Amino acid sequence: MNAPSFDTRCDAGGFTYIGQPFDFLVAAVISVTAQSAGNTTTQNYTADFWKLDNSSLANRIYTPAVGTLDTSGLPATATDPVIADLGGGMGTLTFSSGTGLLFQRSNPVSPFDADIQLSIDVIDTDNVVATANRVTFGNPGGIAFDSGRSMRYGRVAVDSALGSERVDLAVPMRVQYYLAAATGFATHAGDNCTDAVLLSLSAYAGNLIAGDTCVMDSGAPGASGAGCAAPAPAIRQYREPPLVGDFNLFLAAPGAGNDGSATVTADVPAWLRFDWDGALPGVENPSGRVTFGIFRGDDRTIYQREVY
Repeated sequence: MNAPSFDTRCDAGGFTYIGQPFDFLVAAVISVTAQSAGNTTTQNYTADFWKLDNSSLANRIYTPAVGTLDTSGLPATATDPVIADLGGGMGTLTFSSGTGLLFQRSNPVSPFDADIQLSIDVIDTDNVVATANRVTFGNPGGIAFDSGRSMRYGRVAVDSALGSERVDLAVPMRVQYYLAAATGFATHAGDNCTDAVLLSLSAYAGNLIAGDTCVMDSGAPGASGAGCAAPAPAIRQYREPPLVGDFNLFLAAPGAGNDGSATVTADVPAWLRFDWDGALPGVENPSGRVTFGIFRGDDRTIYQREVY
């Protein structure tokens, strides 16, 4: 047996999101040697006398200590592991992660460390069983991850925003992860990996119409997919991946007379969607309502009232 490892999906942050597929960085490999009753290598256990195949193997199982593992992306047991006859009574069984393993995502859960064991019964067609059966990888502690085994329940949040139609509008858009029931979600400052998040504007109302505003970006379409034609100053360009969890989203001022509202929606990976409306069928992309032509007032005002 070798020492396999999984590929952490965000190496710099040392984590993988719950629901995000991950695969082998170093595949699990079992080395087999046929032995006689006298404990010597059976040299002719090869070619037509090779008796080990996938139909004789049994119970390939990935077992997590915490969470529910989705193994639907694994190759069928009829082809996995791949068995190689190396000659001279020796061979290998090499496992594949296919399109990836993932932890099933349902209700928010606190971060946990992945502890996954892979085990299989090595038996040949003559019913000869491996000496150390059942063969298990990752016992104890689970199969290693190359840059950290933390699993986190994440989401991307887009908040609503309002301001003058004459001023560029900052729209809070951050990646978050769930800490615990007592604290809920927090900005995920360790995420500098999430990308391929595209934005769109829709549901215009009032005097605001399509084309009046756009995402301040490096140009059109930019990383956001909805960038203004002219590049924005670097400090106001949409940022992907985020920096300390912040995408730095600004919408360009539509100008005088173009007051109104629109919905900005982010198309995010499945593992960063969330049940924002609390209704079936389930999770949605995040969105926020942006309104131009309404002033939030002075943050330094403690109390005010109208006098008639």
